[in-house]
Amino acid sequence: MIRLLALEWRKWKFRGFLWAGLAACAALTFWCVGNQGGNTGGYRNYGDAFAEIGMYAMSTFVVFAAVLLARVVIDEYRNKTIGVLFGYPVRRYKLLAAKLALVALLTFGMTLVANALVSAVLLWREHAWPSFSSPEPLTRAILAEEAGRIAIHAATAAGMGLLPLYAGMLRKSVAATIVPSFFFVMLSSGIYSRDEALPMRTEAWLALAWLAAGAVLSALALRRAEREDVG
Repeated sequence: MIRLLALEWRKWKFRGFLWAGLAACAALTFWCVGNQGGNTGGYRNYGDAFAEIGMYAMSTFVVFAAVLLARVVIDEYRNKTIGVLFGYPVRRYKLLAAKLALVALLTFGMTLVANALVSAVLLWREHAWPSFSSPEPLTRAILAEEAGRIAIHAATAAGMGLLPLYAGMLRKSVAATIVPSFFFVMLSSGIYSRDEALPMRTEAWLALAWLAAGAVLSALALRRAEREDVG
């Protein structure tokens, strides 16, 4: 599997996607720190700020994952190059699983980096120019909790980002892969956009649910690919 991951990395030249991810980090920094997430009254405290950053980072990279899936899986079907890949003496299931694993890892890593980077910029900005309407002291407990939430948000994005694959595989359509990601983003925004941040335990259970859903739908999509004709 590691060799397949390395082959996919070299084949698709993911460095271009990494640069796109860094550009997304810059946009998130401008929106969440410079514009305070569009909140006219600004953030009340660190909890509100971190919750907003986490939600926007997840949303951004769920769509990012759908674009990756469309590029590394669906485009191969549309361009009729998937048959060459399936000519290798390796099961289709394993070949496609390597692609999905790479997309999930990239989504997890980029969400982790984006969340941590934007949070760090916010901490620096708030230290230099305090602006919270209900300021609170920054403690180790707050930082430890935020570190845990960042990991949970990254896992959530990785699981949610795999969900659009099944719809994309049904029609072999780029649009059918990317459009559902916006639905999942809107759904997650309704869950995470609240006056107060969700308890960490609740977010952890939600992350496990998204990961399980992503794994199940991905497995169904791979089983379909294992059986169908690509000629």
